Amino acid sequence: LNGFPPAPTISMPGSPASASVQSSRPVAFDQMCTACHAVGGRGGTIGPALDDVATRRDAEYLGRWLHDPAAVKPGTRMPNLHLTDPQVAELVTYLGTLRPGAEP
Repeated sequence: LNGFPPAPTISMPGSPASASVQSSRPVAFDQMCTACHAVGGRGGTIGPALDDVATRRDAEYLGRWLHDPAAVKPGTRMPNLHLTDPQVAELVTYLGTLRPGAEP
């Protein structure tokens, strides 16, 4: 709606843009999460940086949070993004890799 989230960039195999699409970083993360959260110094500043989220939260917590943030923390500023179960699983897997010193 209203241009959010932005449409994914489509590129040809072997082009620089296709490398980022094929990385372990989920498309949903680039389309939604980086609007408010930074990783590796890139992204928004409304929410906390996620560089070390895997040291602060486990997969079960992250899954509950991504499904319904307000159910986990009433009054949170993070909206319910109405993510699908596969999107949540993909994001939880990616977020689980974010530790100090890990490649963003």
